[in-house]
Amino acid sequence: MTRQATSGRQPWSIVLASREVWPFVEGGGIGRYMWSAARALAPHAEVSIVTSSAWRTRYEELAQAGDERLPEGVRFAFVDEPSGDLSPFVSWTHLWSLRLLEAVASLYPDGGPDILEVPDYQAEGFAAAHARRGLDPRLRRTALAVGLHTSAEMCAVLDGAPESPHIRLLAGLERFALRFADALLWPGGSTLERYSEFYGADSLAPAIRRPLPAPSDLPSPAPLDDSGAGGPLRLLYLNRLQRLKGIEELVTAVRSLPDEELTLTVVGRDTMTGPDQTSMRAHIECLVGDDPRIVLCDQVPHAEVPELIARHHAVVVPSHWEAGAYVVREALGSNRPVIATPVGAIEEAVRPGESGWLARSGAPDDLAAALREALGARKLILGMVKDGRPRAVFDELSGGNAVLSAYLELLDRSAAAPPAVERADADQLSVEALIDCESGGGDPLPTLISLEGESGASVRSVLIVGPSGTSPGLAAALTQADALVGTPGNDWRRQPGWAAGLALTTSDLILLMPAGAVLEHDFLPRAADVLRREPRVAWVTAFASTGGTPAHAPPGNFLVPLAELDASPSVALVRRTALEDALRDADGPGNEEPDIFVRLAAAGAYGVVLQEPLLANLPRRARQRALAQR
Repeated sequence: MTRQATSGRQPWSIVLASREVWPFVEGGGIGRYMWSAARALAPHAEVSIVTSSAWRTRYEELAQAGDERLPEGVRFAFVDEPSGDLSPFVSWTHLWSLRLLEAVASLYPDGGPDILEVPDYQAEGFAAAHARRGLDPRLRRTALAVGLHTSAEMCAVLDGAPESPHIRLLAGLERFALRFADALLWPGGSTLERYSEFYGADSLAPAIRRPLPAPSDLPSPAPLDDSGAGGPLRLLYLNRLQRLKGIEELVTAVRSLPDEELTLTVVGRDTMTGPDQTSMRAHIECLVGDDPRIVLCDQVPHAEVPELIARHHAVVVPSHWEAGAYVVREALGSNRPVIATPVGAIEEAVRPGESGWLARSGAPDDLAAALREALGARKLILGMVKDGRPRAVFDELSGGNAVLSAYLELLDRSAAAPPAVERADADQLSVEALIDCESGGGDPLPTLISLEGESGASVRSVLIVGPSGTSPGLAAALTQADALVGTPGNDWRRQPGWAAGLALTTSDLILLMPAGAVLEHDFLPRAADVLRREPRVAWVTAFASTGGTPAHAPPGNFLVPLAELDASPSVALVRRTALEDALRDADGPGNEEPDIFVRLAAAGAYGVVLQEPLLANLPRRARQRALAQR
């Protein structure tokens, strides 16, 4: 495909992939974003949405009815969600991300779409990020973009969720995609700055500012009914009842203004982010007490949102953090001012005198001060609405080709990327394999035979034998191996064995593997290509074709709790320098950690998992239970 540098370029393709897509998912900004982005891009590109098969029936109903909520010209593809036994994957999210990758590849079997976009929340781009860094041919034409919507890790911190292996694993999966995507798409305001503070600027992929595409289904703004000019100022909170959304502080702020004539309508679904992870709604009901000015309502269908907004003078968004906040856009689109905290892209949307008020912070006192200011400016609110100023700000933020330009910039960056390094000639790929022959392990002879069959690779083998020397087939293997080292108390993951074997090698690329492992013929050239072309990658492994432990579909070692999951790979091609750093002072104080991949991670040496079954066989290991939470 020829990529031109103008908006008149030849048609290009984009896949928007996420479980959350409106109108199938009523709440949440990600769903509204996916739908709005598809509509905004459909006139300029070939757009596909990949989402859960849980929504297939609803989609078919809407399509048959000709429902206008389905974006015109957008293709939908549906993916079965993981259920039951997740083995060999370490979590629901891990397997779901792979299924999204496979669905995208099936839609574009000639090398993927031009752009694949996934949200950061729940690590839906984890497998695709490994595939991109692993030079997966299924995404060879594709630029992977991760949209910044607020990660699950950020939500957990802001909601005060207790630490758990599940949260640590999910955070690691999200962080891998945030660092190793081709680009991050951020909506403006302080969003990128906040991410840099939270994660560290050097832990994020290059960023492109992409404004939020405007929801295009808003009706014409309704006039403000203020016939009872002496009545209370009607305020609306329209969001989840969630700690990070600032609902506690808002109710506290309103309660601190007992003499003010106002009403606050609270609309949203409950979450378990109240004290000690209890119901937030129950907690808010206690805070409200007998104050008749505050009314709590259940979440309403999205079709009722514009009318609900129109019945109020202003919408209040007191969030501790929002990347984009579609509720702000929908309030402005309905021509109502917003009282909000200065976070994320809200900073650009809420302008004093034009579209609302910004509190100094989300603290109750600062929210109360902003509410007092709005209460004293009723005529200003009426003037804003009469003159259409909130809607004008909405139109300004939504106008032009800013959204399209962001994607064209990503395409141009991808086209301008340096060409890939050519694969080395067969006689240039030299690898030395350290084969751990632990007692009771696999037969090293099939392992040696598989190394001889590796395409375009010259492999020198070193057997590492423990004190018992009772591995099956060891005697025959000794006649074919290039070198032998005996180490007391050896285990396939223990450093003394690897260190002793490494001392007998000189190659830059070292293959670590247990006896009994069998490689597909192209694993080594594929893995070596990744290390040659991706300087940030220290080691490479792949999926195994069969098996039920995390070693058969490892998540890598990027900030995931490997030791708790026993999820380290069994086979990996490692840079010699990274292995030397991880093994250095292995017997020193505090360095007793036996898992070499945990040690590699501690040394900042992270790996890539080829999302393909390039390992034909692995010796058995203990079966581990996946973290099935979402």
